[in-house]
Amino acid sequence: MDTDTDQATGAPAPKALVPYATEFTTFGPEAIGQTEESFAPPGIVVFDNRGYVATPQASGFGSTHLRIFDVSDPPTPTEVPQESPRWYGGTPVALVGDLQSPLTDEPILALGTARTQIPWGPSNLLLFNVATDVPQWIGAVSVGTSPTDGILQQVVLKGERAYVATAAIGKGIQVIDLVTARDLMTAELGGTFEGNPAYWTFLGKLNTEGSGFGQGAIIQTVFVDTGTQQNSQLYALDFAALLSRLPMACARRAGSPFTHTGRSPVRTSRPSPALAMMVR
Repeated sequence: MDTDTDQATGAPAPKALVPYATEFTTFGPEAIGQTEESFAPPGIVVFDNRGYVATPQASGFGSTHLRIFDVSDPPTPTEVPQESPRWYGGTPVALVGDLQSPLTDEPILALGTARTQIPWGPSNLLLFNVATDVPQWIGAVSVGTSPTDGILQQVVLKGERAYVATAAIGKGIQVIDLVTARDLMTAELGGTFEGNPAYWTFLGKLNTEGSGFGQGAIIQTVFVDTGTQQNSQLYALDFAALLSRLPMACARRAGSPFTHTGRSPVRTSRPSPALAMMVR
């Protein structure tokens, strides 16, 4: 708003802006290389010169393979071989990462899997430390013990929390404490996998319908009404810095990101952490 006035009369005397023109050109993304094998992972995470993808194996009960690629030469990404690759129950539905997670002060990945075909099974969030080319499995939480109890759709990492979009009756957004998820798995296995009888019991819980593991790490479940009565069909979410007209008391609530659903964007009076959601 121009508030200049005439010094003699006090009448408004706005000053014209000096015309200014600039030009720029843009370009579209171009493919510069690809792997020899083609696949359709639910997500790709790249940290420095390493790329991570989760690929499914359709045979048997359905399982997921976490794969690592060397992308230091982008035109020719090459897979990093793993001496003892581990497969995880369920098909992959989400893969996200945090380059420097407060959970480990190192890069971590969060892999979401689901078992929505016979034999049914839980939807799980699995955590990995990927500081080296040998991923360390450090946490696991079942967000649904069966497809009717909850189907994991999407994951967002933010600090020591994971926010999971879960479709089911009474579900919506589940908030997971990553520290608790790590500690529960450590207490269950004592840091030992192969040769540990508790490991097979642990896998049974993760992959058996009606069972599950680590639900104590779920610190909050926020029902999201998607217009399908009590059966929330939230399928995507992400964090965003939004400008809102919400009362400032809402924006100032530390550690409590506000959420919004609907067809219209939210605008606020100051940048605040928020969860943006999509519904079917």
